[in-house]
Amino acid sequence: MSDAPQTVSGTILRLRCQGCGAVFPHFQFSGERETESGGLFSASSGQADEVFIAEAMADEWKDFDGAGATRAEQRLALELGRGDLRVIRLLRIESALTAGQGMSFADFKKSYRPPVMVYSCAACEAGRSRVVGECSLDDFANAGGCIRYSERLAPR
Repeated sequence: MSDAPQTVSGTILRLRCQGCGAVFPHFQFSGERETESGGLFSASSGQADEVFIAEAMADEWKDFDGAGATRAEQRLALELGRGDLRVIRLLRIESALTAGQGMSFADFKKSYRPPVMVYSCAACEAGRSRVVGECSLDDFANAGGCIRYSERLAPR
């Protein structure tokens, strides 16, 4: 096993909560193969322009869509001494196109709207967030954003 840090690549999505109005960053992994980012997760601050990339423990990963994300948040709170980091979940995908069968391609192109991703909120419990922007990791950092990595991870 190599002692070299695992490299992580991705982009930053800027999300806005429709409930509380908070705008916060979310790290979107861009591994070429799922195994490159498997076992990794990101947590976003609802109070600062900051994301934290970490490795999930085995008990967290096996149930990450359920209680595992909560356990990962609790572990980060203990390790980092802060409780503002939340794992952002994709809640649903909304599609504006309801029918396409029997429609001409030209009509389809005119009526097509890309699906809208709806995420949880880093600042409030019940909020629903949508993407309002996207930028590179460098652009995020140059604008004052902070990306932190757990000890065995490094940016690509």
